[in-house]
Amino acid sequence: MSKILVVDDDPSVLALAKKVLTEAGCEVVVASDVGGAIDLLLEDDSFDLVVTDFLLPDGNGDSVAELAKNEYIPVLVMSGMQGKAFEESMLSIADSFIAKPFSPEDLSRAVRQLLDEIGEDCINNPDSAELSSFC
Repeated sequence: MSKILVVDDDPSVLALAKKVLTEAGCEVVVASDVGGAIDLLLEDDSFDLVVTDFLLPDGNGDSVAELAKNEYIPVLVMSGMQGKAFEESMLSIADSFIAKPFSPEDLSRAVRQLLDEIGEDCINNPDSAELSSFC
């Protein structure tokens, strides 16, 4: 079972991401800010993936991404900010980027792709999510 840290300051995004990824068979831990995410990453070295929002109340997701990457943990950045230049800058700090809003299926697919790249398996069926969209 893959262990995923999801970081976002929107409680509804955290709840829905946790629901979708838990139903897919992942163990999900959530944090609502950079400080909480960094504490979790420093305390627990068993995360297989970090999914983080870029704009957080106490900083940017790049701080979370940098620490995760230093620990060889893949990172998926999600953000409502869009545009080719922004997406390219996100890919300089993360392994993948997903623009908000996105569907549960899109989230499952993005997570599964990253986990497949590192040989982890938790996403059973990326099209099984019943929720139409979130974020």
